[in-house]
Amino acid sequence: MPVSDPEAAAKELQRAVEELDLKGALILGTAKNNEFLDAPKFMPIFEMAAKLDVPLYIHPSMPSKTIRDNYYSGMNPIGFNAIMSTPGWGWHMEAGLHVTRLILSGLFDKLPNLKLISGHWGEFVPYFLERLDEATTPVIGNPLKHPVSYYYKKNVYVTPSGMFTWPQMQLVLTEMGTDHVIWAQDYPYVTGNAADFLSDTPISETDKEKNCSWQH
Repeated sequence: MPVSDPEAAAKELQRAVEELDLKGALILGTAKNNEFLDAPKFMPIFEMAAKLDVPLYIHPSMPSKTIRDNYYSGMNPIGFNAIMSTPGWGWHMEAGLHVTRLILSGLFDKLPNLKLISGHWGEFVPYFLERLDEATTPVIGNPLKHPVSYYYKKNVYVTPSGMFTWPQMQLVLTEMGTDHVIWAQDYPYVTGNAADFLSDTPISETDKEKNCSWQH
């Protein structure tokens, strides 16, 4: 969707769902000019998703040049610079920060039925939910009606995005519950056997069925 034009993006989302029978949309995190999605100008996109009752998948985007130059340069060999700024680390920190900023903006108090999907086992966020609650609850002027973890566990759904790793899955299941974990492949970028991994996980057949269907 043309995220840099939020009104046009909202109309395209409506067309995609009502005319093309799509079930939601995938959008990159950082928009044009390195803007985060919690800026008020992007509200029409989220309002439309809530109105249509479809999820938005927040996909990782490239960290800004300033971040890349300061955080992900000077490593040896040079290949580490590129890989750590993208799928090795930087993509995921960027996408997780987007979702967290959306929560902190009060988005889910305004649109309580809005659903977001976050890949790669939640882009680090599930591992810090308790820390986020502890850090943000005492903030003076905090406008949120609930702790960060409340919104995350209620409004966010997590996929592995090709990261077929049991320790991460176990933590996410513990934090989120089976109803908020959706099975996903990342083909053609990751070619591991998603079906075999899920079959071998020590969870019930009922939970495996839940993971493999969007019935939320």
